[in-house]
Amino acid sequence: MVDALFPENDGWTLPIRTIAGELGDEGEPCELLEIIRRGITQPELPNDVDYVRVMSLHKSKGLTADLVIVTSCIEGFIPTIEQGLTPREEQSALEEQRRLFYVAITRTTQTLVLSSMTQLLRADAHKMGAKVQGGNINYAPTIASRFFRELGPNKPAAVRGETILER
Repeated sequence: MVDALFPENDGWTLPIRTIAGELGDEGEPCELLEIIRRGITQPELPNDVDYVRVMSLHKSKGLTADLVIVTSCIEGFIPTIEQGLTPREEQSALEEQRRLFYVAITRTTQTLVLSSMTQLLRADAHKMGAKVQGGNINYAPTIASRFFRELGPNKPAAVRGETILER
């Protein structure tokens, strides 16, 4: 099946053939599709690197780094909860988001930075689904992620970005 879909003599097929090699000779078309989809969208990443990796919370599972920065820790982003869910579905989605946040903050071996922004352009906040409160016609203060509060009383104090840059 792989040979018929991705001929060996066509150079463009080599990366897909490499991914599809995991299937073997007896695979079904739906299995091939899933292996190729996973191989393209979720490739295995090397652990010992000296470059920056940008990834989703989902992809960070199992990886570690000296420095981990989790950005956009505001309501509407982390957690992101779809509109129109039943209370049970919303609670389940919130628990999954909490689990992903925990995975992200436990990936560091030295330094963890949890980043948020204090305000956004009101129009941008609306487009992106960020939760805001008050403000004026142009700018709206964001609401920090509820997961910050859930870190407990021993969490480090918040530090403004300017202060970090001065150090």
